[in-house]
Amino acid sequence: MKKEARAVASDQVRRLESAMVSQRSWTPEIFTQVFSEHPFMVHLARRLVWTAQVGGVTVGFRVAEDRTLADVEDEEYTLPDEAEIRVAHPLLLGTDLTAGWSQIFSDYEILQPFEQLGRAVYTPTAEEMSSSTIRRAEARTVKTTKILGLESRGWYRAAPEDAGIQSWVCRDLPGDQTLVIALEPGIIVGDPNFEDFAEQKLGPAILTCGGYSWQNDPDGDLGALGQVLVSEILRDLEWLVS
Repeated sequence: MKKEARAVASDQVRRLESAMVSQRSWTPEIFTQVFSEHPFMVHLARRLVWTAQVGGVTVGFRVAEDRTLADVEDEEYTLPDEAEIRVAHPLLLGTDLTAGWSQIFSDYEILQPFEQLGRAVYTPTAEEMSSSTIRRAEARTVKTTKILGLESRGWYRAAPEDAGIQSWVCRDLPGDQTLVIALEPGIIVGDPNFEDFAEQKLGPAILTCGGYSWQNDPDGDLGALGQVLVSEILRDLEWLVS
């Protein structure tokens, strides 16, 4: 049972992190049923900061040890009936609130299930926000093993072409869009650790529409994706070349 619980927890951690990135929302009723009052999920919910948004007002809160809710001042908080509940992204909390929550979690010795409050955030340039291409990692050479590591961050390798070479890594985005990075010489599908293909030269990250295809031209602009998702894309690229 312990082994099964660990496997379920790992899967739920990935889902919660994905929900933070995509800014998935829940109603207060569903949040209560699925998280704060759930016998298993409450243990993960207690280790995260959440936000409740009503109109244009957003309030951060956490699930306390007794399953009540508390705000950044550690005062009891009640969810408004019309609130939209999300896993808080530090970019939307702001520097001051993030620091406040970090202090509370430190005081209570709460360990987070994934990088949330300490998560690095990135701001695109004005040129990037109005473009379909990100050139931050272009022409950089990285280990093939680092490319494979992107798969745990929501990326995938394109279908193999001639000689079983996978020449792109991709990340699907909302609106039937895909971010594509060309690889040179590419990854051998049956032997990704083949010595002669141990390093990859990166092309620019190109936004395309209509799903992945090598025939697709750059299309769309990053600005339409929202600041959280753009920050996460830039975070992946910074990790890739670090």
